[in-house]
Amino acid sequence: MKKSSVQWLIAALCLLWVDVAFADETPNCSNPNILVLFDVSGSMGAANKTPASKYDQATSAVVSATQANEQEINFGLLMFPSPNGKGCQMADGPQVNIGAQKSQAIYDILHPDGVDFWGGPKAWHDTPMVQAFDQAKGVTALFDPAHRSYLVLITDGVQDCCPWHDGKNFDYDNDSDCDGETLALDPTEAAENKQDLIDRVSALANVGIRTFVVGFGEKVDVDSLNKMAKAGGTLKSA
Repeated sequence: MKKSSVQWLIAALCLLWVDVAFADETPNCSNPNILVLFDVSGSMGAANKTPASKYDQATSAVVSATQANEQEINFGLLMFPSPNGKGCQMADGPQVNIGAQKSQAIYDILHPDGVDFWGGPKAWHDTPMVQAFDQAKGVTALFDPAHRSYLVLITDGVQDCCPWHDGKNFDYDNDSDCDGETLALDPTEAAENKQDLIDRVSALANVGIRTFVVGFGEKVDVDSLNKMAKAGGTLKSA
């Protein structure tokens, strides 16, 4: 029996009942911190659609998981790109800072019925995944030794700042993701981006911040996301 995408997402997120430490971690009874890195690129689809878009499915999963677990987990939300930006622009920090009882704040910005709903993905939103991890490195709560800390990446694609040209305005490596002739993602740059993502996830894992990866949709790069999960120390054994 197949589950719907939203059921798979909810199941994956609810497995993050990380009050039980990994075997190689020192036990810690404080509520863990989880920062959700939420892909709001145009390919996620418009909000409040019938049938539900990928954005709607992911929102339902995140809202359900945070509401069910906010007594035991401190949640935060970092959307990529910036809800108010274009291309690969990022906001100055998380849309919801990590803390206790944050499910309502997350609902209010992600859900169409929320009081702070941002409007949903637009065609001009690209996928600055590397930039999201770079920004996560600046979230001080993740480095609080009183709590174990984790990232949850939710995405339907790969790092891609083309056609809005990360090399012009919103770069992280001074190289455009476009091939220079068309609006297609340059294969060489795409390969470098994938390795950069793996390196960033690995670096965070080395300082104790593990990354869970939830990818869905036809355009997701399964191989890259699996490698990221492995680098993040969360790849599920076969």
